[in-house]
Amino acid sequence: MPVDLDPTFRTRRLREGYDLDEVDDFVDRVLEALEGRAGAQPAPTPDAIEEYEFRVVRFRECYSMDDVDDWLDAAAAELRKAAPRPAERAPATASVPLPEAAPAPPEPALSWRVDPESTQAWPAAVPAAVAAPAPAPVSIPVPVGAAPVPAQTLGDVLAPFAYERTAGNSTIPAPRHDARPVPSVPAPSTGLHHVDVWVDNLAVAVRSFGWLFERLGWSLFQVWEHGRSWQSPGQGPYVVIEASPALRRQAYDRLGQGLNHLALAVPERWMVDRIVAEAADYGWRLLFAERHPYAGGPGHYAAYLENAEGFEVEVVAS
Repeated sequence: MPVDLDPTFRTRRLREGYDLDEVDDFVDRVLEALEGRAGAQPAPTPDAIEEYEFRVVRFRECYSMDDVDDWLDAAAAELRKAAPRPAERAPATASVPLPEAAPAPPEPALSWRVDPESTQAWPAAVPAAVAAPAPAPVSIPVPVGAAPVPAQTLGDVLAPFAYERTAGNSTIPAPRHDARPVPSVPAPSTGLHHVDVWVDNLAVAVRSFGWLFERLGWSLFQVWEHGRSWQSPGQGPYVVIEASPALRRQAYDRLGQGLNHLALAVPERWMVDRIVAEAADYGWRLLFAERHPYAGGPGHYAAYLENAEGFEVEVVAS
């Protein structure tokens, strides 16, 4: 059956689904390939369509994952059918040998600059082969296309706090995604860009913070040896959890000078209750239990949680 060239996907709220804008952009590229139109980006191949992974979002409008996956499978099959078959080999004929072409120069490596305070790697603006050497940053050559983090999958990173979600009467395991390079983030013209929290034990922090961010619909955003970050929905600000080698280890006191707590919003009160019900399994304890859920005052429905390192997070129903 021919693939639908005017696809319509069901939308949903308060359940997991694919990001609307990302799906729309990719579907436009697939339609260009199906219709033989030239687009601003190269047309995706059938393999690329089947392997593409969309960002999964929660707590906001999104597309049904089954609808999108089924349509992409049909589109990939249609493109394979339309692909020209290899031409038969022509009979051998006498030919004049051509001079051998000069070997192509090797592709330049990207220069990844490492901040000695955080050891977080960021790509330089130009290839190392043409960039002027800078005395301060430490340069580590990384082949083009390679990830600047140890070989691992995000499923491995998420394993300590992976959870199962229920859809109807069936149980769906938490998804596994391939590891990606640390992305470069353009700075907004104004407003909060990100918050960087240094921790003593990365594994403990990833288990508690990672579960909480994922449960609130944030996406695992960056992965490197000494840290992780999670980005808020809609490509908003992100929070870095980092165990830097430059950390001066001392007891953290949220009642001292510095960061007191992070406040994260959810749209419904029942979501606060669900976080509280699950939090103890991921290293959090409820603060001000005798006044919960109005410890912040009448009309302020929130949960105040503290993890094993003493970091406090407030989850508030906005």
